[in-house]
Amino acid sequence: MKIKNVDRAVAKAFGIKISSIRESNRRREFADARQMAWLLLKDSGFTVMELSRNYKRTHGAICVGIARMRGLIGVHRKIEEIHKEIKEEL
Repeated sequence: MKIKNVDRAVAKAFGIKISSIRESNRRREFADARQMAWLLLKDSGFTVMELSRNYKRTHGAICVGIARMRGLIGVHRKIEEIHKEIKEEL
């Protein structure tokens, strides 16, 4: 799984530009998309350090983002559907 493919699929699913995933914008739709990408990449075998370097975020920010997204998937139906849709596409 390549990072750019995940970014593309996540951007499409969230209806945002690919570049928005990499920005430091904290608006919810961008943060959710970014954290979804991190979760998918982490689950596919990327390390937190690799993600940290690639997305220019701290190790802690990546860990918190992944944990937040895992929690949302369990309780937020739309996020859960997006997660499933992206996994099927990849």
